[in-house]
Amino acid sequence: MKRKQLALAAFLPGLTFAQGSIQPLPTEFDQLVALSHDGSTVLGYEVDNSDPSYTRFNGVLLGGTGTLTWLDNPPGYDTTLPAAMSANGQAIVGMVQSSSTFDQLAARWDGSGSVTLLDPPASAARIEGISEDGVYAVGNAGTKAARWGAGGTAELLDDFPAVVTSVAYDANADGSVIVGKWGNAIGLRRPFRWVEGSGMTSLPTPAGFTNGTALSVSADGETVLGVSSTSSPARFVIWRWTAAGGVTTLPGRTGAGNDLRFAGADSSATRVIGRDLSVSPTAFQPTVWDADRPAVGFFDFTSARAMAPVPGSTFHQVTHVSGDGHVFAGFAFDASGTPFPWIASEGWSAGIQTTTCVHGVANQAGYVSRLRIDGIPFAAANDVSLRAEELPPGAFTMFIASQTSAPPMIPPGSVGALCLGGSIGRYNRVSEVQAADALGVVTLDLDLTGTPNPGGSTSVLAGQTWHYQGWHRDVAQGQQTANFTSAVNLMYQ
Repeated sequence: MKRKQLALAAFLPGLTFAQGSIQPLPTEFDQLVALSHDGSTVLGYEVDNSDPSYTRFNGVLLGGTGTLTWLDNPPGYDTTLPAAMSANGQAIVGMVQSSSTFDQLAARWDGSGSVTLLDPPASAARIEGISEDGVYAVGNAGTKAARWGAGGTAELLDDFPAVVTSVAYDANADGSVIVGKWGNAIGLRRPFRWVEGSGMTSLPTPAGFTNGTALSVSADGETVLGVSSTSSPARFVIWRWTAAGGVTTLPGRTGAGNDLRFAGADSSATRVIGRDLSVSPTAFQPTVWDADRPAVGFFDFTSARAMAPVPGSTFHQVTHVSGDGHVFAGFAFDASGTPFPWIASEGWSAGIQTTTCVHGVANQAGYVSRLRIDGIPFAAANDVSLRAEELPPGAFTMFIASQTSAPPMIPPGSVGALCLGGSIGRYNRVSEVQAADALGVVTLDLDLTGTPNPGGSTSVLAGQTWHYQGWHRDVAQGQQTANFTSAVNLMYQ
């Protein structure tokens, strides 16, 4: 079909979100396919049933300017079926099809919707995913897993003798690590991880499961997410694999979770979305899994972030999450029972603090170190982190917290000033005290339910203001000493 552009500024003035933003997407999105890394670009397709003898699919892209762009067809083809999109939203891969010959070819589109066909030029290719940099498409060509580079030619992935069929589903940031599923002649289906230069390795499946599929890989290629199932008894699990930790299953919201369905993950493979059908009632049950937290229902997840649904709607399903893990998309029902697509931001942002005290002195690296708070200012969300910057590389750093600020005071053995008072808690557990990296940065994810104080720990509550500062090792005039970052605070909502 001819590419068209529709200005949507009055309906959706660019995909930029404020805290608590949940808004409908254009109705052209009958199916959602992918979000860009920051969620500012949405890929999907429209289902066209105008011809009763053939259903057409029209790929559509919504960019940050609020403009719809339809994906082009090459001559002789009238259906576009996108499958994946690069992190920046400027490279799209999928299939095109002819309603007259039913030929289906692999294709690539740029951000303007222009199409290029991929080899082989036969109905033997299937596109499933794309590397984050947009260079490599992955899927299978014929019966074997393949990747397509910038030249558009299929490269079959190295495998091993037992492999009869295979398909690739996802690639890491630069396409050097690819994951998917292989099968043998007797019907065994196992997940694989392929590494450029090393070939294909079969991944383990959770105990009690003989089959599995790897569906997603982290940007660094080190973490794989997949699914496995059994028929007797019927069980469906989502698992996470790392070289260091092996394979572990994701827990359900109320226990083991024997009926979990995978929908997507962020680029670090630490945030997973899907459904937990083990929860009663079993209808839909959208769920968020974070690597370091219990599974939580999406309704509770949005409530903790003060994200109100579209008035008159009922949430139905969460189908996609952006690469940065902060934007979600899916489908809901409106008041008349008609499904519609929506998109939502949890409102995570960098630098949500108020700086209250900058009274340090230049450290041995020549900078006055500073502190910032990143995350969501809602105590119930429990999603904030501290980031100390401009530290001397390698300097051991410990964060401190208090509900009280104080005039600057230089403690013994320090050249910088302490700006906290009252009951000061120290993040001094082994995992919390860190050495600054080569860029002079230390970050710490806070658990607001276990904030340290001299008497043990306490929970941060809405309405409280907490002050933070970073203490670090330093050298002054050739002598070992200590220094402080700026002091900051945050009033939790």
